[in-house]
Parts: sequence; C-alpha cells; structure tokens
Amino acid sequence: GEDFNEKKTETEFGLGIGVRASNKLNFELEFGNSNKSDDVGYVYKENNEVYFGLRDVKSIENNMSLNYNFDSYKSINLKLRQFWSSAEYNNNFFLLSSSGKREKSSKNTSDYDPNTNFNLWNFDLGFNWEFAPGSKATLLYRNNIFNEDNMSGINYYTSSKNLFEMPMNHQISLRVNYFLDFNLLKKKQS
Repeated sequence: GEDFNEKKTETEFGLGIGVRASNKLNFELEFGNSNKSDDVGYVYKENNEVYFGLRDVKSIENNMSLNYNFDSYKSINLKLRQFWSSAEYNNNFFLLSSSGKREKSSKNTSDYDPNTNFNLWNFDLGFNWEFAPGSKATLLYRNNIFNEDNMSGINYYTSSKNLFEMPMNHQISLRVNYFLDFNLLKKKQS
C-alpha cells in the first residue's frame, strides 16, 4: 500500500450564551461550526472489497431553548435544533488492502456517488405540570423535517431553504407519571 500524505485539517468553532432573565425565564442559544478537509471516509463495499475516499466535511449546528416557569408546579419549554452537514468527496477512491493499508483503485465518483448533504430540523414545545408530589404530566408537541441527498456542493442557506420545502412531521403526545406510595397504602390496610 501507499502512504498518501493527505493534509488533514480540522477546525471547530462554538459559541453559546445562557440568560436567566428572571426566576421564571431562562434562555439558551448555541451555535457550532466544524470544517474538516482531507478526511478519510468509508464509501461503499462491493464484492467483499471496501472502498474509501478523501472528503471535505462541513457542519453547522444551531440550538435554542427557552424555559418559563409559571410557578413551582407548571412550566413550558421550547427547544429548536437544526443540524446541517455536507461531505464532498474527491473523485478517486482507495481500496482497503489485506494488510490494512490503502491502495489506489480504479473506482471513482462516477461508479458510486457518496457525496452527502444532510439537514435536520426539530421543534419541541412542552408543557409540564406536577399535579401531585412526585407525579407529573407532560404534553408535548413536536415537529421535524429531515432531508438527505447528494447535493454536497450547495451551501447551508440553500440546503436550509430546500429543507423547509420538504413535508413536516407532526407529533402530539401526553405522558403521565403517577407516584404511588405503597407504605401509605399498607398503613391504611392495617
């Protein structure tokens, strides 16, 4: 096998802020950005042969949460998250040799397109109510959108615009946890 001396680099940047506006209101905002170049990644397997490629990977993640406490027993919280990642491969692939090293292969992106554009959106809105000691009800509304395609050349803004043209999934759920004190029940029976 050969040593290909790729110049792998990785940069990450993150920024977050949390604000406690009052005893009732908390707010958090986070932003993250990551860039990798000459990253070695799995492409596909064919006839027991494993192919790898060099790729540039970009990702952006945005998170926002807001929590409001009406009182000690009732609160509402909102969470937003978007994650985008794009992997763009160089044209030529490598083959994994029996010695565990890579060697140049005759396969390339015209044989198999591994380029990926991945975008995910989540929105959660929940209402929590502690209606008895240790007992809680949560009403949750959630929507999400997901898109994955081979359009690795597009930027974050174009990918996000395309994402919000996709059908949105909606869910509503109610969860109730009720605390039973068996010691109290035993005392009542005796």
